[in-house]
Amino acid sequence: MGRRWGKIEKDFCTKNKTFDISKIPDIYDCIKYDLQHNQHTLQFEQAEELYINAKYLADIVIPQ
Repeated sequence: MGRRWGKIEKDFCTKNKTFDISKIPDIYDCIKYDLQHNQHTLQFEQAEELYINAKYLADIVIPQ
């Protein structure tokens, strides 16, 4: 789980300090999965807030 989040963090924030918005769906999928299946090991107090904000952003980025 830590490696997955480390890779997402590295891929989302580029070297020139810009964000790759194509990674927003990945962030949403991962936090949703971790809240459903790894909540007991997820030691991140703002996990639910991240889920809500990632969902809002994913709703904009992902074409319906």
